[in-house]
Amino acid sequence: MDLSSYSGDDWVDHSVHGSVFYDGVKFNALVIPSSLEALKTFDVREDDIWINTYSKSGTHWASEIVHLILNNGNPETIDRTTTQGNIEMIYFEKDSYDEGKTRHLPFYKIIERAPSPRIIQTHLPVKYLPPGIDNKKAKVIYVARNPKDVITSLGRFVGNTKMGDFIRWQGALKEFMDGTRSYGSWFDHVKISWNLRHQENRFFIKYEDMKKNPWDAIESIANFLARPLSEDILEKIVKYSSFKEMKKTYTKVEEEGKVELVKAMGKYAYMNKGVIASWKTRFTVSENEEFDRVYKEKMADTDLQFDFEHGLFTLVLQSAAPRVDLETFTASLYTLSYRSKNCTSFVLKEPSKLEGKGLFKEEERNLERAWLEGKGEGWSDRRGRDSSTMDLSSYSREDWVDHSVHGSVFYDGVKFNALVIPSSLEALKTFDVREDDIWINTYSKSGTHWASEIVHLILNNGNPETIDRTTTQGNIEMIYFEKDSYDEGKTRHLPFYKIIERATSPRIIQTHLPVKYLPPGIDNKKAKVLYVARNPKDVITSLDRFVGNTEMGDFIRWQGALKEFMDGTRNYGSWFDHVKTSWNLRHQENRFFIKYEDMKKSSRDAIESIAEFLGRPLSEDTVEKIVKHSSFNEMKKTYNKVEEEGKVELVKAMGTYSYMNKGVIASWKTRFTVSENEEFDRVYKEKMADTDLQFDFE
Repeated sequence: MDLSSYSGDDWVDHSVHGSVFYDGVKFNALVIPSSLEALKTFDVREDDIWINTYSKSGTHWASEIVHLILNNGNPETIDRTTTQGNIEMIYFEKDSYDEGKTRHLPFYKIIERAPSPRIIQTHLPVKYLPPGIDNKKAKVIYVARNPKDVITSLGRFVGNTKMGDFIRWQGALKEFMDGTRSYGSWFDHVKISWNLRHQENRFFIKYEDMKKNPWDAIESIANFLARPLSEDILEKIVKYSSFKEMKKTYTKVEEEGKVELVKAMGKYAYMNKGVIASWKTRFTVSENEEFDRVYKEKMADTDLQFDFEHGLFTLVLQSAAPRVDLETFTASLYTLSYRSKNCTSFVLKEPSKLEGKGLFKEEERNLERAWLEGKGEGWSDRRGRDSSTMDLSSYSREDWVDHSVHGSVFYDGVKFNALVIPSSLEALKTFDVREDDIWINTYSKSGTHWASEIVHLILNNGNPETIDRTTTQGNIEMIYFEKDSYDEGKTRHLPFYKIIERATSPRIIQTHLPVKYLPPGIDNKKAKVLYVARNPKDVITSLDRFVGNTEMGDFIRWQGALKEFMDGTRNYGSWFDHVKTSWNLRHQENRFFIKYEDMKKSSRDAIESIAEFLGRPLSEDTVEKIVKHSSFNEMKKTYNKVEEEGKVELVKAMGTYSYMNKGVIASWKTRFTVSENEEFDRVYKEKMADTDLQFDFE
């Protein structure tokens, strides 16, 4: 931060060692009494937003959420000036501690100059906050966390920093219970804000509720700030305020030097995952008993209650009266488990609310009855927000086939990989094509997923968050390959065309099949076919990398693969016949032929041409978005996300990003020997003699 415009009078002499006392309360060494005095007359603005917490109660998480709400879910546009410290502290420059600096700038002076709306962080008890907050009706968000996790997190925090002379766990727990730690008594801190929660400019939320249900927490905060959110922006904020994404963000701003406090206090000193009930790994039984005694005594005069345990979640696996199949998990197990379940609904259940209202206890039969009878209090429907593996429960036994995913498959004299089954190829002869279907047809490793992503983005106005990837979790000729199927030796699978049959229009359908095996209905219904062709040297080079990166099948490696490719005996048959047939059909009004190399050279032109073919003209802004989100780096981020969420099972089945590489033109030069290249050129010249189709190999 550029501090050159601050005069000498703005700076103060202050040591960052030891502790500070003000009004009988102890503070850490970053707080100076003169700042606390100055806050009595601090000029509050009506549009200020104050994040008030006791230490280690979600300050930076709440602050990030508010920033994202004000920035429509975009972390790139956030100005973090006012959140590089708490208003009561000094601005602690990087290396200040190691270099022994004793002259510092009070952080409130930086906040004074910040543009509106200012997001201001503080750990101060209410009595030390500026009176102008209530006079001006500035917004105050107070986040409270259960005290056992607070002191546990504080213990980890101070052990991870370079700062101060902190008392470690043995004395810290006693100080916390006595109310003599920095910022005074936790009990007084939270109870006072709890008692003020009904004031219109104040909002009280529990950290545990934010962890259990960040969607509802974010919506509630946004509504308090009079900033209602669209579903799309809400999803972005949920994503970017997650621990994983915040860690990425703070890594970036640390590297750019935008948040000095990170380096001053040690990497991510104030960031941890904030797991509910982490105290159980720190408190001994005797410490817990003593804490419970003190807690009961000091909280006797309030109705404020905290969750000290993991929340419970219930999955509704099947819902068909009079039978409901349910499973209940702790919050941590739910997070790990729900994506591997074929669920009809996702439901968050807070047992304390339900039992407190006398609705039912934990017995499953009562849960079942309550769900069927629609007793909604305490239930939060997660449908449309959580994602599981694809729900296959509605497919009948007859839909499934017995099939091994090892070896190769032969049909009509052509070899296919083990994910293709002859019965699917037979079924495609009568497959019900729709007029608005969009078929992505390619030979393997020719840009299938890139073209598919572009088409998805065109149909979704450049927004990757709204894409339904149901029909692109596999090729229509394949089986739906569930994660872990290979490792678990599963032999019963669902043909993917059956999933596509039920998909909503417009369907984007991927296939590597030669034209002769595509459904006749494509031309009868004039469905759109987008064919992408890539130069064959890069195709076989990419195929070799691909099969070497997977756990599947019995693939022949490079030595035999090149010969197979030239002979036309590889999976899906001859590349030469594949591309030439589609090239000869390119003038049909429902077909579009494009070269991979042309897409790489000018993705903008390619995107606009594809959009025009689909009858979907794009604005300049949307084209920019699609160019960005269809780039390799952005697609890798997208597939990383959908892989983690279990939305694209094929990724895990075949190894992370096994079908994604940068697709560099002329990558074949790093693989072909001179003699192999000479032989390939001879075969290529012979087999392409009857066509005017040409490719760029450089």
